[in-house]
Amino acid sequence: MEWKKQLLENLKLDEGLRLKPYLCPAEKKTIGIGRNIEDVGFTDEEVTFLGLDQRNIDDGITEEEAIYLCRNDIERCHREAQRICTDFESHPDDIKRVLLNMLFNLGETRFRQFRKMIAAIEKRNYSEAADEAKNSRWYNQVGDRAGRIVETMRLVESYVT
Repeated sequence: MEWKKQLLENLKLDEGLRLKPYLCPAEKKTIGIGRNIEDVGFTDEEVTFLGLDQRNIDDGITEEEAIYLCRNDIERCHREAQRICTDFESHPDDIKRVLLNMLFNLGETRFRQFRKMIAAIEKRNYSEAADEAKNSRWYNQVGDRAGRIVETMRLVESYVT
């Protein structure tokens, strides 16, 4: 799916790529392309892939490993979005991409608090969804990322109506 490849590139831009653990703005130990080690951790498959039974994550990871983790995070966010948004798969690819970007950034619990935005998405009123996203504390906290997400929602509204 092309939109997931584009999402990976968006996340590299928004999250950055760090091969050694660092503290994110929320003071959580993070690595790679925004992988929150404290809250998300690693699956058994990821432990095996990364060889964490034989090395310490504090020693760092490779870019290939960071991309592997990010792709897994995208899949996790995709499953979450399918649970949250009615008929998620029927939305335009750009909407799927920006919603997963928000889910990645916020986590499922905080994303669910955007009830009015989610309701607007479900009505396919992407301009209203953009307004709801913009009218949030999140919008002012994350800067350019939020601006790009809101602009994308508005752009989609212009080509679906």
